[in-house]
Amino acid sequence: MPRYYFHLKSPSRPVRDKTGVELSGLEAAHWHAMRLAYRLREHAAETGEDWVIAVADETGAAPLLVLPHAVPMLREPATPPEQWAERRPLLLLGVVGP
Repeated sequence: MPRYYFHLKSPSRPVRDKTGVELSGLEAAHWHAMRLAYRLREHAAETGEDWVIAVADETGAAPLLVLPHAVPMLREPATPPEQWAERRPLLLLGVVGP
C-alpha cells in the first residue's frame, strides 16, 4: 500500500509529517485528511491563521490540498471510504493532476 504524508502548512508554523500513514489510495488519503482537519478544528483553539493540509505521496508530490475551514463540523463520524457507495464523499478540494 502507498504511504501518504499529511503536512500542515501555515505561514508561521508549518508542520511536516515525517511518519505518514499507509492507505489504500488517494480516496482513503482524502478521507484521512478530512478526519484530521475535523479533529484539529474540534480540539484545537482557533488561531485565526490560514492553514491547509497538504497530502503528499511517497514521491513527495502533493496531489491533494484540504482546506480545513471547508470541512463541516460534523455531528456524527465521517463515513469511511468503504461505505462511500452508499453516501457521497465530503468535499474533495485542490486535486492536482498532470
